[in-house]
Amino acid sequence: MNINSHLVAAKNLLPMAKHQQSYANCHLRGVYSIFLNDNYRVFITQQNIPELSVFNEENPHIGLSSHLLHDHTFDFTSIPLGGDQTNVIYEHTSHLDPTSQKYCQCIFRSAIGDHGKIHQSPNLEFVNYQHLRVIDNGITQNKSYSMKAEQIHRVVWRGPIIALICLEQKYDRQSYAYMHDRDGIGYMILRDDLYQPIADDKFEHLKNVIDKSIEFALEDE
Repeated sequence: MNINSHLVAAKNLLPMAKHQQSYANCHLRGVYSIFLNDNYRVFITQQNIPELSVFNEENPHIGLSSHLLHDHTFDFTSIPLGGDQTNVIYEHTSHLDPTSQKYCQCIFRSAIGDHGKIHQSPNLEFVNYQHLRVIDNGITQNKSYSMKAEQIHRVVWRGPIIALICLEQKYDRQSYAYMHDRDGIGYMILRDDLYQPIADDKFEHLKNVIDKSIEFALEDE
């Protein structure tokens, strides 16, 4: 499916967005997730998120908070609808690679299960140490991009952003998060302010903002 088709599908689904499967503080404080259906969701922030905004292309391993590097259980396409967004893709490499950094590889069990419903507390379990590097031409800024489930990436969001996430193929595979040290493993587990319900008026406001952003994107296509 091309970008225009994804935008049209999301616009048609938006009036029926699932309130109970949409969350404030999704994965990080200040990130809203609006669930359209099993194949479409929208991430939206209304302020700068410090954990997501720090990135140095000359040294892509600094300024990383817990679990920012991760892979998925699905292939997907991300379409930027507003704000300054950068995608950075990493890969496994040798410890002898001078561009690499050692990370803790952890099994990541998401709080969000099938059909967007919360089914458990988020959980990270240390597995091993891995060395990662940014792949050649692995940085994409303010453009749509597609990712395979096994690819490792992080997003850099500066200021308010809106991103349409289009799930394309789901797999029965384990997903992983990568962090600098094992002390960060408790970062998500100990947070009790994540995955909160969105107030009714806030939910409608976010839907209106998203709708206008999709309209602008369709005009540009």
